[in-house]
Amino acid sequence: FPLERATSYFFYRKGSDFRRILHQLKYGGRKELGAVMGRCMAAELLPTGFFEDVDVVIPVPLHPRKQRARGYNQSEWIARGVFQVTGIPVDTSSVIREKHTNRVHPDTLPNLLP
Repeated sequence: FPLERATSYFFYRKGSDFRRILHQLKYGGRKELGAVMGRCMAAELLPTGFFEDVDVVIPVPLHPRKQRARGYNQSEWIARGVFQVTGIPVDTSSVIREKHTNRVHPDTLPNLLP
């Protein structure tokens, strides 16, 4: 489906505070951190016009097996935080993940910064 806008709130760097926060969000059961992060990101982006003409926020879905194991989808919780600031509805049912992929550890990804 056509993707019109995407953003990243921060650069993921080994040893950073954000790395620890994300680890708690994804693997530590701290789903409320996602909502806090979403609210902060939305509050920062709102004055820029980023959300103009955005009809819906669609969080990246997890494979059902991973969703059951974790108990929640961290991107859905981030989207909920965005909703709390913008009022833009969150759609968790229009896109599904059918293929299970192995976890990619972010520390193994190349540094894309100049």
